[in-house]
Amino acid sequence: MSISPKISIICSSYNSGNTLEKSIGSLLNQSFRDFELILIDDFSSDNSREIIKKFEKGDKRIIAMYNEINLGISKTKNKALKIARGKYIAILDSDDFANVDRLKIQFDYLEKNKNIFLIGSSVNKVINGDKIYTLKRLNLPFFMINLCLVFGKVIFTHSTIMFRNNNNFFYNENKSLAVDYDFYLNLLFKKKKMKNISDVLVDYTYISTSESLTKPFLQELECILSRNRFILGKILKIKNFENSKFVDLDYLRKKYRKTELKLIIRNNYRLGDICLGNENLLIYIKKYKTIPIKFFILFVLHKFNSNLIRRI
Repeated sequence: MSISPKISIICSSYNSGNTLEKSIGSLLNQSFRDFELILIDDFSSDNSREIIKKFEKGDKRIIAMYNEINLGISKTKNKALKIARGKYIAILDSDDFANVDRLKIQFDYLEKNKNIFLIGSSVNKVINGDKIYTLKRLNLPFFMINLCLVFGKVIFTHSTIMFRNNNNFFYNENKSLAVDYDFYLNLLFKKKKMKNISDVLVDYTYISTSESLTKPFLQELECILSRNRFILGKILKIKNFENSKFVDLDYLRKKYRKTELKLIIRNNYRLGDICLGNENLLIYIKKYKTIPIKFFILFVLHKFNSNLIRRI
């Protein structure tokens, strides 16, 4: 292995003892050998830490990290991203399993396609150890990928992604759900190109305790918040999308018309996505009545979101 590996694999775990050993094994058995494997345990209460320690002793490519408190998925993955030395970053969740040629196929693709920042792949969906069906990811043109992401369609499976390591992109630590969707929108906001390849490179496991299954409304709400912030950023030119969970109206009031601010509030106040600062919400709603045409898209989003918000 070279001093700086070609690929840094990040595999974080939290109470994944039932699948973690097989997941790590699928990575160590890759046909592509020039990688480092960053295993990070998020203060598990099962035997996940012991499993990681066993593998750490047997392979010098493994870098093991252990959180002393439960930090959550975003902060945990960011800790690994900050120490990753590879030219590319590959993600595999601790309950999923990689095809033996996964790294080779994705590495070769990114080497040949310098304009692509991130790629994903097709997956086999697995429940209780049994393959249910193959989810084929189409090689869509860029504009269709962008449209799908903006309108809330997650077209990448997180455990399949590999992307260029420029030490500039991290997960939103304000989020605990839909962190992958938020990450893709952040890349889209920064005009990074993303693609899927049709090869089936990962067995993706559904687990009944997964937060995305047990808390579907919260998962969808997080997607809505991310999408709203993306559109606000594109229209209002907010520079740091990943840090704009709270849009400070006192700051925006200095730069934009009050009619525009009123519509921003109408679209977002129910979602808790706005910090009102020293201003009173009712004053904005009652005082400013006209709606600029360029903000019509925010009005449409508000209507689109309202049914879901009433159900939560």
